[in-house]
Formats: sequence, structure tokens, C-alpha cells
Amino acid sequence: MTRWFPLSPLLLSVALAACAFIPPGSGLTPRPADSGDIAGGVPDPFSIEPEADGPASAGSVAWPAVGHCARRLDAVLAMPPEQRDGLDRRNAPFAILPLDGIVADTALAGVARELAMPLVDRGSASGHACILAIGRAEPQLPRSSRKVFRTVRLKSSFPRGMKKRANPEVRQIEKALSEARKDERARRKSAAVATGDPALDLLGHVAGGLIDGISAWFEPSEVEELEARLAATDPFIEEPLMSTYSYTLQELETRREATLRLALVETATGRGWQSRSSIRERRFVALSDDRHPQDHTTRHGPAFTPMTSTELQMWERQAAVPDEAFLARTVAGWLAMPDQPLPLEDLFRRDTDIAAATPVPPAPPLMEETPSRTPSANDAVIRPAAGHPAGTVPARTSPPAWSAGLVKIGEHDGAVAFHVSRDQLIAPADALPASSIVELVYPDGMLVYGLIETTDGESGLARIFSPREAAPLPLDDGPPGDLSAMDAAPAGTPILVDGSVRAIWLGNGMYIPSGRIRPEDSAAGRKSRR
Repeated sequence: MTRWFPLSPLLLSVALAACAFIPPGSGLTPRPADSGDIAGGVPDPFSIEPEADGPASAGSVAWPAVGHCARRLDAVLAMPPEQRDGLDRRNAPFAILPLDGIVADTALAGVARELAMPLVDRGSASGHACILAIGRAEPQLPRSSRKVFRTVRLKSSFPRGMKKRANPEVRQIEKALSEARKDERARRKSAAVATGDPALDLLGHVAGGLIDGISAWFEPSEVEELEARLAATDPFIEEPLMSTYSYTLQELETRREATLRLALVETATGRGWQSRSSIRERRFVALSDDRHPQDHTTRHGPAFTPMTSTELQMWERQAAVPDEAFLARTVAGWLAMPDQPLPLEDLFRRDTDIAAATPVPPAPPLMEETPSRTPSANDAVIRPAAGHPAGTVPARTSPPAWSAGLVKIGEHDGAVAFHVSRDQLIAPADALPASSIVELVYPDGMLVYGLIETTDGESGLARIFSPREAAPLPLDDGPPGDLSAMDAAPAGTPILVDGSVRAIWLGNGMYIPSGRIRPEDSAAGRKSRR
């Protein structure tokens, strides 16, 4: 018993030294509740504070309410997209009504989202003040044609499976962990040196344990780091097993054209506007039916979309969906026309002949085209290749007897252009190709390549530079006069009165006054662009 009395003050001093390492206020006395404690109320994780400078929420922008439906729709189309996003979609006075399935509902849903309008069916259409109806104007499928650029046989590969192999990093970590454990055991063994005095040995053991515990608290050991790293490392590595194969790739341009019925009906009065409009769309396609679905390599040009024959046929059978510029031009024509009795149910009757009001000339027959050698597989824009002048293009049929001064837009649905200066022409923008180069066929049969300089989305017109000069037609701001003779004229035909251009014919009873054209003098235009 006499040996334990000297140990008591030593053990007490060790305990007091251990307490000195406990930080003050670490739960020994209760703290008053604050906002972060349960007693003070935990913040609700589902309460989201609005941002100070965030975008306008839905419903913060009022729908246009002045005027009839055509004027209000024109105001909606004139809104910028960020302002249109703030419209209240649930209480929209407008709705889009598909008249048949040939205009894909999924594509019209995208137009409805852009215009902040719901897509409705026949039964729920009467719940909105203004109905924008879109459908076919003819029973047949859209007309389509293809132009092949190149056909090649390519070699590629695809993954047919996965193989596993041991991860060499795991072996390296295990080796380092074994060495670290040996070093730690050797360090502990060297620190435990007996003095022969049990009291001093106990004191050293307790002090060493405290020091090791404090060190491990503030700084993890190498063994723990390696163990965590080993647990986070995958024991195996997966690698794909590749198989080589060959497939046929065909790069082509496909075009489709259809005549759409567009109508805008005020449900309260049963009156509205209707018209028929030809809509055209083109697409560059990388066609292949034997390409493996797991082959993710890109061997076609960036402008081409990969498709199979089935996908291409489905795209060609569906009519193109009008975009905002197309709708804006249609609404502009409605604003210049008086409304007429137009019950909503009449839009679903096949015996309603919209063509009696706005006849559309029949489209020219689609001709089989010779595959072209000019485009490159890596070109995003199709253009004439260097070293191939206009005279080397495939032979075409003789042009019809156009009016003097009119230039045909080659291979693009019979639209025409005319000179407003010695080297500049005006043409409908929707009749032009997707690239900046356009074929121009003059009345004498000469073909040249023009450059599309500017496009006006509001008027639907484009200005083209031509390397061939010709006498321009004079412009006049007077009224266009009688338009009955223009029904069969191609789009882009100038409406002449006393030898001057009063307007530009767009088809379907629509035209653009010549006052919207800003002619440039050839020399002045070249000088201003410098």
C-alpha cells in the first residue's frame, strides 16, 4: 500500500494535463439557442429566396390586349424572346391548333413553347380568345427531292464488349500500405522502453498514448491515408473490345415542300383570316443503313445530320413547321386584309376550299438530279469547288421565256429575282439555299454564282450580289394596282406599273411594297462596304 500513495499525485497530475487539452466551451455548459440550433428553429431547406436580379417570372408580362387577334399576334411576334418568356402561359389568350397529323404535333409544340402559347385540340380550342390553326391545304404528302453529293465506302470500328484486367495501382498502394504499417509498428516498439520503475513506465505509457491520440486527431497517419486511397481505387480496369467493319455513307441534300393552311380565328365573333402558304425546307443528311448503332466516330461533314433511310423518309413525309419569320410575314399580310366570317368548325371541313380566296400555282415537277462532285465532306457550307466554273455544272433543261430583267434562282422551286442596281438583286429569302452562295440563271441561259449579302427577316427579302451586271428596274412608291394577274406568277416577281416596280409578289395574295426596298447604287454600295 505504501507504493500507491506516491502514485496518486502523479496520476492526478496526468489527468489534469489531459483536461488541459479539452477546448473551453465544448459542451460542458449549455449554450443559449441560436438560429442554427433545433431549439431556435432550423432553417427550412425548401424555402428558396428569389434572386434580386433574376429573370422575369412567368406571368410578369401582360399579353397584348388592344386590337383584334391579328394585331395582338403581331405584337407577340415582335416581342424579344426574353420578354416573351415572362408571359402567363396558363392564361394565354392565344392557342395553336393542329388541323391534321401531317404537321407533327411534337414540332408544333416547339413553336408553341417559343410563342408561350398552349397546344390545344379540337375540343378545347373554344376556351381561348384567338386560335392559330395550322394544317395541310392539299391531301397529298409533301413534295421532296434529293441531291447526292458523294457516296463512299468507309472502314470504322465499334465496341463489341468489355474486358477486365487488374488495376496496377492497387498493387502499388498495397505495397506502400504494408511498408507504412511496418514503420508504424517499429516506431511504437522503439518508444516503449522500460525503465524498471512501474510508476515511470505507467506514466510514460499514458503520456505516449495522449501524444499519439492528439497527433492522430490533428494529422491523420500515413496508414489511414493509404487505407482510404485503397478503398477508393477500383480493383479492375474495363477496356472496350473493338471490332472493325465497313459501311456505306451517302452525303446528300434533301428538300421538301408543302402548302399549309394557316388561319387565325376570333372565337367570340367567329371571324378571322385564312391563307395558304408554300413552305420549303432543306437539310443536309449523312445517309447510312449499315452503320453500326454503337459506332460513335464522325466521318461526315459537320453540316450533315446522320440518318437512316427510314428516318429520312419520315422527315420527308412530314410538312415543315413554320418559324417565327414565316408567321410574321403571314400576319403582316392579314393586317392588310379585312377579316371575314370564319367559324372554327369550318377549318375541319374538307369541302372548304381555301384556294378559292388565295390560289397557289402548282409547283414545278421535281427532276432527278445528277450527283455533284463539288462539295467536300468537311465543308459546312456547300459551294462551287475551286477549278470548276459555272460551265461545268450538269446540264439543265432550257429556261422558260421569262419576262425581261427577271433572273431565275437556279434549282430552287421557280422563284425569281430582279436587279435593283447594276450588280445587286432582290429575291424572297425563303427561296434561297442555306449557304451564302446561290445559283442565278439569266434569261439567256447563262448561269452564275451570286453571293447573299443581307437578309431581312421582317420583310422576307434578301439582297444578292451578282458578278454579272444588268440594267436595274426603277422603283416606285405608288399603289400596286390590280393583282388578279399575279396569281400564277412565281415568288419574287416585281409588280410593274408603267415600267416601274410598285411591289414584290410573294405569292398567296401577299406582296411587299417597293418602299420597303432600300436600293444601293453599285459604286456607292461597294464604297460603303469598304
